[in-house]
This record gives sequence, structure tokens and C-alpha cells, in this order.
Amino acid sequence: PHRAPVRLPLVTVRPRARSPRPARHDPDGALRGALLEVPALAERVQAGTREERFRTATELAGYFRRPFGPGWALVGDAGSFMDPTGAHGISSALRDSELLARAVVAVHTGVAAEDEALAGYQSTRDDLSSGFFAALDAVAAWRWDLTELRQRLLALSAEMGREADALERLDLSTAAPRAA
Repeated sequence: PHRAPVRLPLVTVRPRARSPRPARHDPDGALRGALLEVPALAERVQAGTREERFRTATELAGYFRRPFGPGWALVGDAGSFMDPTGAHGISSALRDSELLARAVVAVHTGVAAEDEALAGYQSTRDDLSSGFFAALDAVAAWRWDLTELRQRLLALSAEMGREADALERLDLSTAAPRAA
């Protein structure tokens, strides 16, 4: 029998406090406290029915997955994880898609062997993401004062600039990067 799709809302709450750790020990209380800041949302959440237990997610370290194998390849969040605090997921997905497309073109035009082209995609992706992981993990850990936060955000901004510079150097007429 055909079943209608289940439509369950997702409510994400980021605490105002510097440390999200209490949420891990009392997620219900943390959510109630956070919802006090947004009464209209609190009413809607309280009127609903909880379908699952509340989950917390703090200090999520970035990591890579192998992004290719025989007949498949991964881009964006499928191929790596970055703490969502930086809101860089779609940028990573678009960047990886461009880099992967160039690798595929290089294979199909005879410029590179498949393993070589896909390893190049992985190497470039890893290089452009590694600095993000370090900078973003430091921000998302919530172990900073305002002076340290400023330095960490500047480091994150520098990584964004490095990524933009690398993408700008891509040669639009070929699948190969231009010389720096």
C-alpha cells in the first residue's frame, strides 16, 4: 500500500551561552530554556508531538570519507563532514562538484587516467578542506574568549579566501588548474 510521506519538522537550537555542554546532560531542559527566547516558536513546539528523543550535537570534528571508487564518487557532505556552525556545506558541495566534473572531463578526453584524475580531485578537496576543519573545529568547540574568537574567525576567513583563490585559478577552457 502507498503511504503518504512523513513530514516531521526539525527544530535546531543553538544556545546563547558560551558552552553548549549542559544540553548534552539535559537536552529537554536546554530546549525549554532556549525556547523561552522565542515565544512564538515555543508555542508551536509545545503544541506538537515529539516523535523521537532530543539529540544534541556539540564538538563535531571534521573528517573525510574516501570520495571515489569503481563507478561512484562523492561530493560535499557525502564525502566529508564539517561542523555546520560555519554554514559552508553548499559551498563545499559546489566546489567539489566542479572539481569532480573536471576530473571526469580529464578522463573522458584522455588527459588523465581515471585513478590519477580522481586522486587529484581528492587531493585538491582535502587540501581546500583541511584548513577549514581546523579553523571551524576551533570555533565550534566554544572554548574561547572574544579575543581568541576573533583570531579563529580571521583564520576561517583566510581559509575561505584561500579556497576562493584556488577556484579563481581554475582554467575555464580546460579541466586543468591554471598555474599560480
